[in-house]
Amino acid sequence: MGAVLGNVFKLQYIFDLEPEDLAVGRIGKTETGISLPFEHILEIAEAAIEFKEFTASAAWLRLAKDKKIPGHEQVWAELVRRHDEAFTDESKNLHLFEHPLATHPDAAPIKFRNLEKWKDATLAEMEADLTASHYATLALCRAGDTLRGGWKLRGCWYDYQYIKGPHGPLLPVRVEQLTDDPDGLVMFRDYIPTQWVKKLKEISLPEMPFQEPPSHWQQGEPSVAGFAWFEDVDVARDQNVWIARKLELTTGLSVVGNIASEKLRVTLYSLVGQISPHHDAYSIFSNSAEDSSLYLDRISTMLIYLNTVELGGSTVFPVAGVAVAPREGDAIFWHSRWRNGTVDKRWLHAACPIPLGVKWTASKWVKNDGNAFSRKCDINSQL
Repeated sequence: MGAVLGNVFKLQYIFDLEPEDLAVGRIGKTETGISLPFEHILEIAEAAIEFKEFTASAAWLRLAKDKKIPGHEQVWAELVRRHDEAFTDESKNLHLFEHPLATHPDAAPIKFRNLEKWKDATLAEMEADLTASHYATLALCRAGDTLRGGWKLRGCWYDYQYIKGPHGPLLPVRVEQLTDDPDGLVMFRDYIPTQWVKKLKEISLPEMPFQEPPSHWQQGEPSVAGFAWFEDVDVARDQNVWIARKLELTTGLSVVGNIASEKLRVTLYSLVGQISPHHDAYSIFSNSAEDSSLYLDRISTMLIYLNTVELGGSTVFPVAGVAVAPREGDAIFWHSRWRNGTVDKRWLHAACPIPLGVKWTASKWVKNDGNAFSRKCDINSQL
């Protein structure tokens, strides 16, 4: 039960879901038909205090007061005591109010002040203070499809420019440039057909081990329901799903095989599932031919969405100020490293929680080994 309530508080915090809506089964604009007995409202408020989710507790207590539920005054007094004990002006507790509740019972959550302060945080600010990274990511998760400065058309075309070789006229790709740098973050609309989506889901579910939910959401990241890995040749030969080959034709990189890329990973994110901000590039090297997963660093990422998520689940890039809502068949692509080998920190990214439904993705990570001639190195740190 603790994990369930923890997830409820988490969604409240991120998406500003109102207890009054949750109590009647309303999430966003969707009526789930699952209501909450009013006698449980006070229990939820008490649990939030124990979780130190003080702003969530206050919201449930206001609902309890409106519904004239007996005992809400005593629980409010306990909330004030516990909150004010934890409160300091310099505290970075994410679930405090701006002022002590004993003297300011109508104080605003500190979240709103910090969102305004950090929503456009720079890379330097994020590296200096994890709080900046948290709130920049939070702002994008709450926004859905977003580009900093507006979703202006930086570049969009539908032709075979991205398909290398004679296959281009047969495999046109709809490309949308999401950043000012044309070699930055791009989206491929309708990148894979519905048949491929269906087959990937069908072969993945039996391969996904069941994962016990964490006892508390704060200890449970990254949070996914399951994932499965597939060799390129197996998916292509047995399922006629040629993702690795299409990625080669799309980008000009070497992708097919364990030397050039990691196995295709299909991931199912359950309700509330998310992954915190991270870089895909990592520094693990191996001289073992048997351990190809450790062979060389990731240099590029292709993330393909296998379903359209009803609410939440965006992929966000807090440094770049980009949020992409999942849409079935679309894919986003970026290079994790500059050509000189250093990590391109612009592409710090996270997977936002899902308050309604699930999210399916397919990820393909391209490695440096096997691409020395496909994406040649350069000493210029900005290439």
